[in-house]
Amino acid sequence: MAEPLPFPVQRLLTIHQAAAELNCSPRTVWRLISAGSLRMVRLGRAVRITRESIEAFVARGGTHVSKK
Repeated sequence: MAEPLPFPVQRLLTIHQAAAELNCSPRTVWRLISAGSLRMVRLGRAVRITRESIEAFVARGGTHVSKK
């Protein structure tokens, strides 16, 4: 069995938390979602960004993923 982490890992971030992680405005986060560069998850009416999506975006060098 895996050891529990000493602190909770937050996998889903609010728009404002994602903006803070990326050092940009919340509006830019919405634009990145709209462009398909970040994945969002809906929890009822709440919108969250996956940490994996942010890490993949940064690993790509911040480039857009074109929608086809």
